[in-house]
Amino acid sequence: MTLELSLFGLLLAFGGGLVSFLSPCVLLLVPGYVAWVAGTDLATARAERWRALRLSAFFVLGFGMVFVLLGLGATALGGLLRRWSYELTIVAGLLIAAMGLVQMGLLRAAPLMRDLRFRPLA
Repeated sequence: MTLELSLFGLLLAFGGGLVSFLSPCVLLLVPGYVAWVAGTDLATARAERWRALRLSAFFVLGFGMVFVLLGLGATALGGLLRRWSYELTIVAGLLIAAMGLVQMGLLRAAPLMRDLRFRPLA
C-alpha cells in the first residue's frame, strides 16, 4: 500500500476542515477558545506568544485525548457486541416480538400501560 498525497486530496481535506470549522456549532466556540488561550487582551497576548502557543498545544492535546479515549471505548464496546452478536440478535428478536404482542393487545405488560404526564400546578 502506497501513500500518495495529491494536491486535490490536500485541498479537499482543508476544505472539509474549513467547512466543519465554520459550522454553527463550532464557530460559536472560537471566541471562548481564543479568550482562554490568550487569557488577556490582544497587546499582552502578542507579547506572550510562547504562553499562548503552550496553552494552545495543551488544549489540542487534551481535546485530542478525549476523542482518542472515546474511540477506544467505542472500539471495545463494538468488540463486545460483535462477540455476543448471535445472542443479542435472539434477545432483540424476542423483544420485538413481545412488543408486537403488546401492541396487538395479546400481551399485557403493566409497566408499559402507565400514563405519565406533567401536570403544572397553575
